[in-house]
Amino acid sequence: LKYVDAVLRNTKAPESKTENVAVKINKMYEEIRAKNEAKTKENRSVVFSQIPRIKDIMKELGEEGLKQSQALIRRDKIAISEIQKKITNLAAEKAELLKRAGFDPNITDRIYSCPKCKDTGVLEDGSVCSCYAEKLEELNGK
Repeated sequence: LKYVDAVLRNTKAPESKTENVAVKINKMYEEIRAKNEAKTKENRSVVFSQIPRIKDIMKELGEEGLKQSQALIRRDKIAISEIQKKITNLAAEKAELLKRAGFDPNITDRIYSCPKCKDTGVLEDGSVCSCYAEKLEELNGK
């Protein structure tokens, strides 16, 4: 009985080929996201060192976005309008500061290799992104 128990504990169910491919593709996406996140941080670091106000603006934009979501839930049209004006003004200030410093206006945005699925392989509606098929072909070609 000890032998049988040991065999059963040490026997691993074989992975199906589909599971193995999915794991590999997910790892590819993880690596892509990590690379793009590093580049995004690098870009922001350069911008923040030259234009510290941009960091403050981005923080304020995030805070205003949260306030806007809360106002939408409350259906507070006046607050939504005021918040949207502030967001518009902050975005315009950010764009102007970046332009004056010679930066691309999107330099602080998150970087995605595939903007459709944001490097996940899955679209918002739950369907598989076209880049997933590309990853699959890449794996099959190896």
